[in-house]
Amino acid sequence: GWCANSDDKEGTARTAFQVGCWGALNLCESDPLCVAFACQNPTGGMSILYTTTACRQDCAVLDWVNNPKLIAKSLIGSNESRVLERWSMGACYVQSAYTELSAELTAGSTSLEVTNPSIFQVGDGLRVYGEVKAIIGISGFTAGFSSGASTRTLVVATPFSGSYQKEVKVMRVPLDRAKRIALGGNAAPCPPNASGVNVASGCSCHAGFS
Repeated sequence: GWCANSDDKEGTARTAFQVGCWGALNLCESDPLCVAFACQNPTGGMSILYTTTACRQDCAVLDWVNNPKLIAKSLIGSNESRVLERWSMGACYVQSAYTELSAELTAGSTSLEVTNPSIFQVGDGLRVYGEVKAIIGISGFTAGFSSGASTRTLVVATPFSGSYQKEVKVMRVPLDRAKRIALGGNAAPCPPNASGVNVASGCSCHAGFS
């Protein structure tokens, strides 16, 4: 089936492509606004990308784009025999590489504190709502003695234009637009990546989809 929330609904910003799971993963990894995709089979059929990029349906509904945790399951929301047949082996893959702000982020700031810094490295990209930034530094580690919680300050290359409340989701996103891909343990040969380059070996999913 395709992706759905806890109420069995899919009504969120999305677009569809005639590509298999490998192609959908590649497209989603290359799009910083893509938080999930659903596909019918590895090498063909239809795939749905949940993103505002080239959006075609429910483009004003940004709940999933801003919080992929709302995606709860996969299902086939139709009784049509053709749809049931095509999506019987379909699956929903959701970005898992995200955390949240541990303190308010103010407009003009070039640093932010997050609750799970372990998913980031210098050189990675991050996204808060529609703002995509490059991480140029990581500093200041603090551990809570009672809870074991930790925060770390991420430093980005350019200031944020908006202000965001604590607990807003922070996604790790690609910056180079040429991420290598794999799906279902089948890494070779890999299809072309987003730049049209074949990556023949050592393919891996870097964006954190599961």
